[in-house]
Amino acid sequence: MSLRDRGWTGQITADAGRAARLLLTPVLALAETLPTELDSLARQVATSLGFQLWGGQLLRQRIPMTLVIQLRRADGGDVSLDDCASCSGPIGDAIEASGLLDQAYVLEISSPGVSELLQEERDFRSF
Repeated sequence: MSLRDRGWTGQITADAGRAARLLLTPVLALAETLPTELDSLARQVATSLGFQLWGGQLLRQRIPMTLVIQLRRADGGDVSLDDCASCSGPIGDAIEASGLLDQAYVLEISSPGVSELLQEERDFRSF
């Protein structure tokens, strides 16, 4: 079993005139998928606005916590900055009204972008 499999990562460093050493640090799971209730709520609001929920993450290690929602247009078109801005209010309002998050958070609305894995035919047309 490797160090990575055990939840650790390593970095080899060497100082001038000294032997190399291995610095071990724990690998932290920094992002988690959206809890089911939050995913369902965001998906419902996105659908009502003509979008699909492509993905979401909850980054609890950030202060304040960050909720990342990625949207795609239901009609297959590209998501614009204006689209993200127009979805931010309704999604944020729905989350606030639901009471699902009991601490301060930042809501980030974005599109999947070109760095994501291309999986469907429309991904290849778009990117």
